[in-house]
Amino acid sequence: FVFGPQADPRSLKLRVRVDQYTNMHAVAETADGQLYVATRFVKAAGGCSAPAGPDDAAALRDVGRMKLHLLGEFATGKPVQAQLMVRHPNFNGMQMDQITRYYTRARFIRTIDATYAGRAIFHLDSDISLSTDPVITFGFVPQAKGRMQVVVRDSDNATFDHSFDLPGS
Repeated sequence: FVFGPQADPRSLKLRVRVDQYTNMHAVAETADGQLYVATRFVKAAGGCSAPAGPDDAAALRDVGRMKLHLLGEFATGKPVQAQLMVRHPNFNGMQMDQITRYYTRARFIRTIDATYAGRAIFHLDSDISLSTDPVITFGFVPQAKGRMQVVVRDSDNATFDHSFDLPGS
């Protein structure tokens, strides 16, 4: 994640795939170059090879559809949490079709860009670790009236673009 000028970087939540018990590490670098590290032990099993659903075609049917929910009061100049939901199976190439026994071809989100009133909130460079139908909770500080724009690009070079009208904009 790279936070932009509209971001409130105090809180960020998302789900990733984890295949086995492991330590998860997060490293954050501030604008002045300081590094912060957090580590948590997680119990997980099969997250990388778990099927995205019963049917690959069904998983792709609504690919790129997005929803956004604000998780608090929207006020200019005040931080607000937003929850972005993106429909995408994020096939990582390790999921096996239980009937054919073939592996599903990888197709996953590569980037997400979120802006508000034309100014960056965040840029995400991703890979096969992002969960199926990712939900990203992030903070931003609206400085003026505007719209939120989200652009998602995947490994098939498909682009999904959505604008959200927010209260007061």
